[in-house]
Amino acid sequence: MSISFIGSTLSVSAAKPATEDASGYGALTWTEVGKVVSIGELGDEAEDIAFDVLKTGRKNHVNGVKDIGDVPVTIEYDVSDAGQVIITAGNNGNTTHSFRITDTDGENWYFYGLIANQKMMARESGQYKGQSFVMRGQSGLVKA
Repeated sequence: MSISFIGSTLSVSAAKPATEDASGYGALTWTEVGKVVSIGELGDEAEDIAFDVLKTGRKNHVNGVKDIGDVPVTIEYDVSDAGQVIITAGNNGNTTHSFRITDTDGENWYFYGLIANQKMMARESGQYKGQSFVMRGQSGLVKA
């Protein structure tokens, strides 16, 4: 069944889970980030470890360290939104935050990491007042 992502939400917790599973993330206190416009692609990317085999003259590949990387988020600016206040307070610091993305079908995706690179949108005639930032993953993804 196909779904639309309309209605999906992003929530943040200013804590790391005690355990990296659904129950650990479920025990955290969550604050929804209001007025989310978009959340970037979510998933691990494996480092490519490449080496040449002399006998065959071919390059071989194995998958190495996995990384969620930077997940970009765009929001409509709202100075009074509690979730946006947490994002701003954590921006470019080294405090670990947890993130929950809830899709419209009820699936939750959890991970933890840092908040970085918060910027105001360009001030142009056809632009709304918004911000962007990245969630810099430091854990694996947990689906619940």
